[in-house]
Amino acid sequence: MECLFRALKTKGFQLEATHMTLHDHVERLLCLLTLTYTWCVLVGITLDCPKKAHGRRAWSVVKMGSRELVRSFSRESARLCDLIDLLMSSHTNYPETVGY
Repeated sequence: MECLFRALKTKGFQLEATHMTLHDHVERLLCLLTLTYTWCVLVGITLDCPKKAHGRRAWSVVKMGSRELVRSFSRESARLCDLIDLLMSSHTNYPETVGY
């Protein structure tokens, strides 16, 4: 949860910069940004990322996913269809072995 709120507030989506106060508008925007965050994570985990000396990723999954989505939308590439396909339920369901 903390990663989500950090991404929504200061690390990319700048939710606080909207200065929205109407409850319905904030609620819709929060739902949309949460969906976008999830999409960025799904895209980011599919990308290869260079590792730092200590073995961790050089960039966060969210940042990489966000950059890839922006590139795909701006170039109108065929990859955009693949990225949209990541939102389909077959890619977002938990494996049956998890036990949820």
